[in-house]
Amino acid sequence: MLKLKKITLTLFISLLICLAAAGIAAGSGGGGGDGTGGANHPELVESSVRDGQEGVAIDVVIDLVFSNNVVHFSIAENNKASFILRDGMNDAVPIEVLMGDEQIDPSIRRNITVAPLAPLKYDTRYTLVILQSLTARNGNSMAADVTLTFTTQSNPSLPQEPQPAPNTPAVTETPAQIEPPTETPVQDEPTAPPAQIEEIARPEAPPDRLEETARPDTPETKPEDRQTSETAEEGPASSARRELRASWMTYAVLAAVAALIAFGAFYFRKR
Repeated sequence: MLKLKKITLTLFISLLICLAAAGIAAGSGGGGGDGTGGANHPELVESSVRDGQEGVAIDVVIDLVFSNNVVHFSIAENNKASFILRDGMNDAVPIEVLMGDEQIDPSIRRNITVAPLAPLKYDTRYTLVILQSLTARNGNSMAADVTLTFTTQSNPSLPQEPQPAPNTPAVTETPAQIEPPTETPVQDEPTAPPAQIEEIARPEAPPDRLEETARPDTPETKPEDRQTSETAEEGPASSARRELRASWMTYAVLAAVAALIAFGAFYFRKR
């Protein structure tokens, strides 16, 4: 009877240790990009239309990516009402806010698409406003409103005025003036020696100038551009590594607990 009580107490303690370890692992890896934990505010991290972009198509569809889960069913209706598109006269433009089902495809839990219900006007300035009321699954809303301003393309059916090339002076034609012919007395010119004539007829360019002309400068990639590209590519990969590390930690703790239980049972059975 005493042995049975010891085994039961050992199993109970092992279960508590297992639950505590699983909670710690979930807390360390669950506050990332899915927006289910942590106290971070949702932020706009990517947009298919840049702020200040010109020449945008009139049938544009704006794809947005946020830092947290913003499509969960508990916040979907609130977030659909957090987008406003205004034209140059500050009038609201009808739009449709599209969200995917994260239960079917978890990879789209941070994606929202804004699509105008009708083609936009040519050569018009528009502003997309993302209100502060946009909320993540963790219950936190955005820190402030976010605006994206863009200009649509010109009407291709209208004639385009030719634009002068930059830094090119305008060429003006001046009428040629006709001067009366004048008679010039013929003068005998001294004849140069043949060797001097060949030297005058064959000028040679300096070698250094020829090499400089044949070698145009090539633009070098700035370190800031390379750093920005590498930083943009590390976001999804680092999030996947954190989730994989959290999963392996959970499996390791469970395996250790199982080994402890087996050892306790074997030890008390021997006694």
